[in-house]
Formats: sequence, C-alpha cells, structure tokens
Amino acid sequence: MSQHPVPKFALTHPQETSKYIYGVGISSNYLQAKARALNDISTQIKLEIRSISSINKSTSSHNTHVSENITLLTSRKVNNYTILHDKLVNKSYYILIRYEK
Repeated sequence: MSQHPVPKFALTHPQETSKYIYGVGISSNYLQAKARALNDISTQIKLEIRSISSINKSTSSHNTHVSENITLLTSRKVNNYTILHDKLVNKSYYILIRYEK
C-alpha cells in the first residue's frame, strides 16, 4: 500500500489575488473539511471600518465637545465559491476552495 502525498495547497496556502481568496480545510470528515475551508476564507475577508470625528469648540464658554462615531461593517457570508480540489489522503480530506471577491 503506497501513501499518497499531502496536496501542495495544504502545505503552502495559496495567496489571495485581486479577484480571489482561497481557503483550505482539513478533517477526517468531508463536510467538516469544507466548513473549515469556508471559515478560512471568512477570516481573510477584510473588515471595513469607518470613523467620523468632530470637535466643536465654543469660545464664549470655553467648552469643548468631542464626538466620534465608529461603524464596523463586516459580512461573513461566503456564497460565491468553487471547490477547486478535494482529496482523501490517509483518512483525511483536504479541500481547497476559491472565493470570488
């Protein structure tokens, strides 16, 4: 019985491009490996942070009012993906998923 090598994508994580994010999942269960690959993608999705600051000074009463509004927008829903590779090696599933930004 010959051993199959671990897929290259599991050893060296594919780099994000301007168009795609890649996720790798490994598990003894296929669905769990897929879920881990999708989670890998979701952790790479950038958070968008918007911050608006304003300072209002009143010279007559020497009061200063500082107001800051920070909005954090994030979406962890991963819908538009393609399973590029799935391989069973030594009772472990290795899955590579590509997500289009």
